[in-house]
Amino acid sequence: MVIGVLLGIVGVAICIINFPLYKKLLKKGKEKYAFEILELAKEITGEAQ
Repeated sequence: MVIGVLLGIVGVAICIINFPLYKKLLKKGKEKYAFEILELAKEITGEAQ
């Protein structure tokens, strides 16, 4: 039972560390690809000329 509690605490710690890292990487990815995605969307809808 003690091992389970310790593993749970370690798992929670990993989740706490991972969430801000995920948000940072997601923001960076959105900034990197936003223009290209918008251009492709315009091309698909026929707005680009």
